[in-house]
Amino acid sequence: MRNHAMDFYTDLFGVEQCSIEGREELLEGLPQLSPEEKAALDLEQTLEELTGAVNQMASGRVPGIDGLSGEFLKHFWGIIGADLHGVFSECFRTGSLLASCRRAVLSLLPKKGDLALLKNWSPVALLTVDYKVLSRALSNRLKGILEMVMHQDQTYYIPDRTIMDNIFYMRDGCLSGS
Repeated sequence: MRNHAMDFYTDLFGVEQCSIEGREELLEGLPQLSPEEKAALDLEQTLEELTGAVNQMASGRVPGIDGLSGEFLKHFWGIIGADLHGVFSECFRTGSLLASCRRAVLSLLPKKGDLALLKNWSPVALLTVDYKVLSRALSNRLKGILEMVMHQDQTYYIPDRTIMDNIFYMRDGCLSGS
């Protein structure tokens, strides 16, 4: 069963290797970050950014392979925050994430239909709490530049934009060019 599931999801989510001809032409005209903006994104994570990410963590979430919850991290952040910051700083210096940040517990959740069929189960990855903190901190940093590189019609996951904006554009004829 395990091999069958692995084969099924490898085929479903596998990456096909292909070359992109005309890559430069495809990317031509897209917005670019200034050298200063790129440098700001490349700065080492600060303890304040990590603390902000910890404070944003939702409560009541399932822990990952480490067994630690967001509540645990919030409660003990004053004790372990500086140490975790040091660990992440070392990761950025070496260019290699912790082994815990590269692992997850995979579980299958039922969808609709015949549950005897593997296609009616959705895989979900339960990530470790340290990975969640790092990814949230990086995500928070990216939020500051998204508006600069994303077209105004792109609203999904862009701060201060909603799908309602696109509905208004359509209603007002902005998307049709009229």
